[in-house]
Amino acid sequence: MKKSLENIPTFIKTIFLFILLTVLIKPIWLFDYYTLNGDDLSYWLHASTLAFDFDIDYQSDYALNLETINEKFNTPFHPPGAGYLSAPFVFIFSLFDNLKDVEFQRTSPIGTFAYAGYFFATQLYLVLGFYFLNKLFEINLIQKHKKTIFLLTLFSTLIHYSTTRFLMSHTLEFFLVSYLVYNFEKKQEFTSLDFKKSILLFFFLAITRPSTFIISLCLLLMHRKKILEHIKDLSNILLIVISCLIYYLISQK
Repeated sequence: MKKSLENIPTFIKTIFLFILLTVLIKPIWLFDYYTLNGDDLSYWLHASTLAFDFDIDYQSDYALNLETINEKFNTPFHPPGAGYLSAPFVFIFSLFDNLKDVEFQRTSPIGTFAYAGYFFATQLYLVLGFYFLNKLFEINLIQKHKKTIFLLTLFSTLIHYSTTRFLMSHTLEFFLVSYLVYNFEKKQEFTSLDFKKSILLFFFLAITRPSTFIISLCLLLMHRKKILEHIKDLSNILLIVISCLIYYLISQK
């Protein structure tokens, strides 16, 4: 057991320690009863419609008269990717609310397990983001100052948006970009499955942070040989078409 713990990279231990301390301290803020507003509310509403209604129809979910809500479709203006990716955890944690027979308004989730589920999702994606970033460093044989780089990355604005403003999309963006770059850069053969992963990662990045998605398209040019090997596969073409159609449907909400 001791040897297995010693084999865990130091930065992973640091992140888990950070999350442990966060969980011990954060409930003071997590369960402080007040109503969400602004950007945080938008991302929560994206997660809750999928977690509780299993759809992306917002019309009957709530009645809000805010500048950040589209009057016609009753949808938040902010991209939904972070909320959608966190929705499964919101749903799972909400089951504990059902056991306790806890009722809450859609726009006021603070103090519930469902809300804590979003927090858990953000921490999970944070760890996974650093996991793929570490794999990238190993691939490129970068060892010097690696721990310092990880700590500087964590204790930049990322730590703020993974704890205090954990409903925001920054941590999800970090995870998606780290995974996407790793998927292209890894030394193993770039398979059809890897191509499909790339499509899905591009899709979620597009609905999470459109500006970063546009920048990430440079990866297609950098790795065009890998792309051209699999672009003619019928299943890959079908996945691209389906992703575009889903993106269109989401954009119309």
